Amino acid sequence: MMKICSYTHNAEKAKVLYGHLDNMPVLENCIPYNALIKALGSRESYAGEAIEVFNRMISLKVIPDSDSYVAVLKACAKIGDVKTAYNVLHYMRQQGLQPNVYIFNGLLRTYAGACASKDVALDVKEQYVKDAWSLFRQMQDEYKLPVNVNILNSLLLVHTKSFKVADVEGMVLPLYEKYGIALDQFTYEHLVDLYHAKRDFGPVFRLNDQLIAAGLTPSFNTLSNVLESAMRIANTDKIVEALQAFRKIGRQPKNIHLKRLGEGANMPDRVYLELMQFENKYGIIADKVYRTEKPNKYSPA
Repeated sequence: MMKICSYTHNAEKAKVLYGHLDNMPVLENCIPYNALIKALGSRESYAGEAIEVFNRMISLKVIPDSDSYVAVLKACAKIGDVKTAYNVLHYMRQQGLQPNVYIFNGLLRTYAGACASKDVALDVKEQYVKDAWSLFRQMQDEYKLPVNVNILNSLLLVHTKSFKVADVEGMVLPLYEKYGIALDQFTYEHLVDLYHAKRDFGPVFRLNDQLIAAGLTPSFNTLSNVLESAMRIANTDKIVEALQAFRKIGRQPKNIHLKRLGEGANMPDRVYLELMQFENKYGIIADKVYRTEKPNKYSPA
């Protein structure tokens, strides 16, 4: 049951089940701990508790396995807990376990999580970027591990979360060609997120077009950034394209975007017709009289 919770990200149910298992012999091995760490660590709001469970397991002298370490690193990545990530390496060395690609990917993602934090000083982020490169070289030189798209995407994420556009374009992206690895859905997602955050909307649209031309399906996050970029520059064509793309993947745009569009002034008919296709409706799309002396900035011709 706890494994099912980990697959469905049902952290609340996993905690209830864990309470029932307390003080039972089954807790002498790492399997129930792994399931709970996976369930809690799959959501950012519970990642700290996942790490607490891992630390409790260590304090009770329950021996972790590779699944334990991969699971707790996913939690570390959610909140950028670099300290716990390095403890993982320490425990693995004590057990004589060799880090695999999943461990290195988790370490890189943890650095990305730390670089995304507003509480981390710029000089510390610079050091984290250097450490990420050291890990990238170490996995190849010392452990002879192969580079895959997940590793490159995680290294890319470290740089996008640090807003290092020049390094992304000059150092990270060339690695995909060097290793013969095609950009995937998440590569584009990280890149679109970077340029959207920089308010450089031209690359946002170009990257989304390249993604589609490559036969890939844009993620929900990518489409959200594309839609918001189009709204910021009041580009009706791009807004319509983004709304249609949401319907293709069977998802609704964020409510905040639907609300801003539905309550916007001078809504074009094409946008109105697209908004009518979604379940959640706001403003005139919900057939409510909407009046305002200060309409929002969305007013494309």
